[in-house]
Amino acid sequence: MRYTITNEIAGRIRLRCDFGFIDDGEARGVAYDLMRSGLVRHAEVHPANQSLLVRFDPARREEVLAFIAAFDPLRLPREDEAGLEDFCNAIEMASENNRFQMQLAFVFMRRWLFRLLPLPLAMQRIW
Repeated sequence: MRYTITNEIAGRIRLRCDFGFIDDGEARGVAYDLMRSGLVRHAEVHPANQSLLVRFDPARREEVLAFIAAFDPLRLPREDEAGLEDFCNAIEMASENNRFQMQLAFVFMRRWLFRLLPLPLAMQRIW
């Protein structure tokens, strides 16, 4: 899989990946696969902007990047249900926080847009 490193500090990398369109099941599958590899301390996949946040041991940077490059965008791992491993709670919490932030941004954007755009008088009475 092709990727671009957008931010890097020792032991933490944010990548913009060439996933194409992925859903929550594939995002969860990629994160679980990275965590099960033993190379990564924490992994978060954000489907909305196709980014991947990975925390790892700085000495294993090249191994982690090689593991990520080995993903095939057409055959991404898929996990439809939350797993039972210890790391699953952290991944599910990060996913839920991301989902909440996206919904909150949508609500505020919608309200802002409706305040700025002039509406016909009939529509203003309904809102």
